[in-house]
Amino acid sequence: MDDIAKEMGVSKKTIYQFYTDKNQIVEKVITELVEGHACKVDTFSKEAENAVQEVLLQTQAIIEIFQTVKPGVFFELQKYFPDTSRLVEGHKSECVLQGIKRNLERGIKEELYRPDLDIDTIAHIRLIQLNSVLNLQDFPADKFSYKSILNQLTELYLYGISNAKGQEQISLVVEIENQK
Repeated sequence: MDDIAKEMGVSKKTIYQFYTDKNQIVEKVITELVEGHACKVDTFSKEAENAVQEVLLQTQAIIEIFQTVKPGVFFELQKYFPDTSRLVEGHKSECVLQGIKRNLERGIKEELYRPDLDIDTIAHIRLIQLNSVLNLQDFPADKFSYKSILNQLTELYLYGISNAKGQEQISLVVEIENQK
């Protein structure tokens, strides 16, 4: 609480007028983060031109989160704030996993993804991919960029689930991104 007060330029007493303890502060921050991400997932689903673009937009949203919240924070949440960590886990299973499934269904319907996909299995695989970025033992921050990891995993994922028409879409988008 001393560090928070110092960073904000206020007294601890002022902070305690609004929050009972640091657990409440952490929960508030994580709740806002989770709700903001859920809103973006919903928006991307509606605004993306197709399923491929939706996945790429969702990946960029995760990259934006990691620009403000370092992946190691999620490990610390599990260790020091287990109740708040459950909010994140609930968000992954309710929002992220369901969003992946909806995207797979959309991509099949748009004839961009292979029609023979096992949606439940592939959705879980994608969630595991996304979670792997948070594992600092597998991807040490001094050797790997989370942005590069996420982009590479997304490209592998999309090429794995897409048919020829979908792969053309991926190539177009990747080419445009590389020109930026």
